[in-house]
Amino acid sequence: MTNTVGSNFLEEEYPKILQKCLEGVLQDIMRIILTKGAGGNAVYIYFDPYHPKVRCPTYLIEQYPSGIPIILQHRWCDLVLDENSFHVTLFFDSIPTRFSVPWASITKFYDKTVEFTIDMAEF
Repeated sequence: MTNTVGSNFLEEEYPKILQKCLEGVLQDIMRIILTKGAGGNAVYIYFDPYHPKVRCPTYLIEQYPSGIPIILQHRWCDLVLDENSFHVTLFFDSIPTRFSVPWASITKFYDKTVEFTIDMAEF
């Protein structure tokens, strides 16, 4: 093993490591929501609508160009989690709308009920 004096290679790795860990935390939280529901909590998940693997209606991207909020509180169903993303159906004017959101596209997680926030943009 070589010690590279003056190199900042670890500095470049820290945000990637934190991002991966926080995505794991989000997955754990979403697994709890999947098995137990959101209860009385109001969970807001903001994501980058321009991420290449995001799937959602274009009109919502136009309406929320800086980040679309998904709110898991009352009207949602069919939550599915996989290694790279989550999928959920939300209702807009009683019309079911399916979302596919990669973990890597999430910019903020906020549980309004208990004032818990994970701001992915910090990393």
